[in-house]
Amino acid sequence: MEATKGVRRGAVVVVMAALGACTTARNLAARRGAANDPPSGPSAGPPSARQHPTLRADLAACPAPAQAAHTAARMPAQGDTDARRAAQRGLGFVSQSALAWQQEHQCFGCHVQAVTFEALTVGREHRYDVSEADYRNVLRGLLDVPGGHRHEGGLSVGGGGMPATSRAFGGAAFARYDRTEDAALREDLGAVAEQLVAYQEADGHERNDDTRFPVVQGPLQATTQALQTWHQAYSRSADGRWLAPIRNAEAWLQAQARQLTDTDSAGTVDLNYAVMGLLEAGAQPSEAVLVALARRLRERQQEDGGWGFQRADASNAFATGQTLHALRSLGASDDDTTVARGTRWLVSHQAEDGSWSHGGSGKAEAMWAVFGLLGVDVMSVALDGVRDGEHAAGAPVLRVRASDNAGAEVRQIDVRFDDNPVGRACGASLTQTLDLRDVPAGVHTVDVLATNARGQQARRRVEIYTGAHYLVTPAARWTDGSTVFTLRNVAPADVHGAVQFRVRAPDGHELWHHEAPATQGPVRFAWDGHGSDGAAAAPGRYVATLAYVDAAGHAVQSLELPFVHDTLEAQQAGYAQLRGQLNAEGAGGAANADVELVDGRGNVVARTQSTESGAYRFDNVDRGNYRVRVSRRGFQAAEAPVRAAPAATVSADMNLMH
Repeated sequence: MEATKGVRRGAVVVVMAALGACTTARNLAARRGAANDPPSGPSAGPPSARQHPTLRADLAACPAPAQAAHTAARMPAQGDTDARRAAQRGLGFVSQSALAWQQEHQCFGCHVQAVTFEALTVGREHRYDVSEADYRNVLRGLLDVPGGHRHEGGLSVGGGGMPATSRAFGGAAFARYDRTEDAALREDLGAVAEQLVAYQEADGHERNDDTRFPVVQGPLQATTQALQTWHQAYSRSADGRWLAPIRNAEAWLQAQARQLTDTDSAGTVDLNYAVMGLLEAGAQPSEAVLVALARRLRERQQEDGGWGFQRADASNAFATGQTLHALRSLGASDDDTTVARGTRWLVSHQAEDGSWSHGGSGKAEAMWAVFGLLGVDVMSVALDGVRDGEHAAGAPVLRVRASDNAGAEVRQIDVRFDDNPVGRACGASLTQTLDLRDVPAGVHTVDVLATNARGQQARRRVEIYTGAHYLVTPAARWTDGSTVFTLRNVAPADVHGAVQFRVRAPDGHELWHHEAPATQGPVRFAWDGHGSDGAAAAPGRYVATLAYVDAAGHAVQSLELPFVHDTLEAQQAGYAQLRGQLNAEGAGGAANADVELVDGRGNVVARTQSTESGAYRFDNVDRGNYRVRVSRRGFQAAEAPVRAAPAATVSADMNLMH
């Protein structure tokens, strides 16, 4: 969960024809907020206080294209211009189809606007030509027409039908926008995320009210869409309230994925949604369940390069585009043989008008084909040497290849480690040693940025772990009379051990403990407030200790999680909540920064890490004056004063400078 991997983190959904008749819409203009500029806020630390100054490299600028026109290393690297052109035609088809439907029916059509809006948002991110007027008009259909989120009654088909399915589609669209654009839809995102919690069943799956295959697939699709919504709501807020439904949904998806990989007759769409949903839940491509799903998908490719709904079915654009999206989300690059063959199938089967067919699900087929092609960014970037989600050590050698897909020249490639520049090469390839020997245990990001002669950039991000860092995103939440603790275990499959859980009173006395075998994926403990002796503990403050114990019985990682065992209403009334946004100089949101809450006597009373978007949060803070202190390798220390009061939320945003 801790770092966005660009398109990899975006589960998408599909467009279909109209669902039922609609009434006349209110003709309200779509609203788009101000750009999500880096927040201003206090920061401190003179240049001499910079942490680990040797982490950053002094990188010489690459010459302008005209200065190196005859250098072999600077010659254009041929990309996939055909795929870009096909994706552009496909975007035009689905955009105009959705707008024509909206003009005719004057209402929200569930996936019609929601998924078109997702596709247009990805198109903008990847430098495709997207009409601003069309973009705003589709957004108007998502927000303000009957059945739109801001219309009376909220998201539904035509203002009343199929609310569960409508909100699943709409939430995914809001999440996509918030991930890549600005904060204009953040309140909409949070509201729909809350609505989707009400549709989650006890076993973790999301119920829906329409199941017309292939456009609306069923609970696998609805659960994936809800996870996309909750994932982004958590990333932007650092609010642990979203982690409980995420972990519940992941537990259900893990069970579904095991069944799918054990069943030869599993449908391709089911396999794809299992991949996309698990990625949104925080699973890493190197985890066993996703490795098995990826193998199944690759085995399903037909001789002609496409995919069908079932193993024996003829290839179609729906299944082919969706599978390409799933494989790219798992980290497959454009020059991966399987991906390249699938891309060629889509390009060769596209009609002149940008569609792939005009049958009953023609819009849906086109939408998934477009998503399969939209992964072709303005430049393709392939990275070898580290894998997404692996536990890395030593000094791996990174090898990067870039090619421009719009006929331009790749000017340079840059490598950043935790937003610190560490390497640059002029031209379309780079070889770089990444020294991890002195890097402390934790989660880290490696970003590769390719820049072309036009100044356009494409990014590839992978998340790696160093050291014995196995337990991530711990959270506590009062639920039905108990405090429920959730987290993820990201230990490699060949690392065996157990997860120990202990509850202590403020004086250090242990009240309760539990231990369970460690397996990759979601972990959940519930404490009902009774000690091991059966005595009930009074409402109030306690401390949970979470430890990963190896096969020899040694605690190799330990986390402390202060919490309040009391109702949510009591917590909100009796304590303050502190939150903030961290931005790294030249890189946007600062992921995985260490954040401490320090009281007036200099004691650290709580610790956390920022999310992939740079958000942090401290819940249940006592009244008083505090300092929020931030540290991140390669950046100056920063801090901000805050004053906490019961039933109040205080914000402290900071910019982290090199």
